[in-house]
Amino acid sequence: MTQWMIVVWFVCQLLAIVLVVLAVRWEFRSLDRRRFGAIRVSCAAMAAPLLTITLFVWIFVIGRSSNVAQLAGPDGRGLWRLWLAVWPLLFFMCPASLLTGVVAALCPPYPPKSYLSTAARLCAVLPAGFSWYVVIRYFPDA
Repeated sequence: MTQWMIVVWFVCQLLAIVLVVLAVRWEFRSLDRRRFGAIRVSCAAMAAPLLTITLFVWIFVIGRSSNVAQLAGPDGRGLWRLWLAVWPLLFFMCPASLLTGVVAALCPPYPPKSYLSTAARLCAVLPAGFSWYVVIRYFPDA
């Protein structure tokens, strides 16, 4: 994974979180509680990418470990075991998150009162795609 992909993934994830917070504040001001369903779905769709990017940065960038056990080294063995333990969970969560994000982005409540909520749902799709790519690309190998 190249550095620009990590930066784009991180920026999109951060932008989606900021837009969700702004959309929730906007909906609280408008007192329209019926529209919180789509925001809740986009928050659920952002959980797996947020967990994936956190673990990816911690294990592979900060910890300088590898997805191959022999290349992880003595200091990276614990991080490799962590990635091995979490990988099956992420393998199923990331595609579900991507599918949830696509459905939430394509089926917003109409007519949209706030474009912040729609933008948040659209921004949740790209990090979900990046996280699924990372989980498949960095398969824990012995």
